Amino acid sequence: MVKRVWPYLIIILIVGGIIVAINILPKLLPIPAEQLVLAQQGVTENAAWQPNIRRIEGVDMVLVPAGCFEMGSTDKQLVEAVISCIRYHGAFGCQQNFENEQPAHQICLSNPYWIDLTAVTNRQYGSSSNQGHENSPYRGPSWP
Repeated sequence: MVKRVWPYLIIILIVGGIIVAINILPKLLPIPAEQLVLAQQGVTENAAWQPNIRRIEGVDMVLVPAGCFEMGSTDKQLVEAVISCIRYHGAFGCQQNFENEQPAHQICLSNPYWIDLTAVTNRQYGSSSNQGHENSPYRGPSWP
């Protein structure tokens, strides 16, 4: 019986090692020096940047390089958003106020920073879960 189990255990260990090597090790290794320099200098196009994900204090984080981006919506984007909302929710179900999406303007960040790879859940935030399930994204307080 034991002789039959050994080949399976070896396969499980090999597969487990491959999974660790692919998914966990890159998050533990230091970021290459050229990527750190590029993060500090800033990027002007997405193609110039390769995402860097690291596990920091038990949370997967992504390094966002310095640089500029367009925040907000143009008139054309605003019309497209309203049409999409009406299609999805119906004429009276679309309760979004897209007015606060304008004007489109450029935002420049002079320093790189780390941000969570995924939304913070109620459990991670320490919420009493009055916002939904404990693994739901935390949406902030709801004021009466």
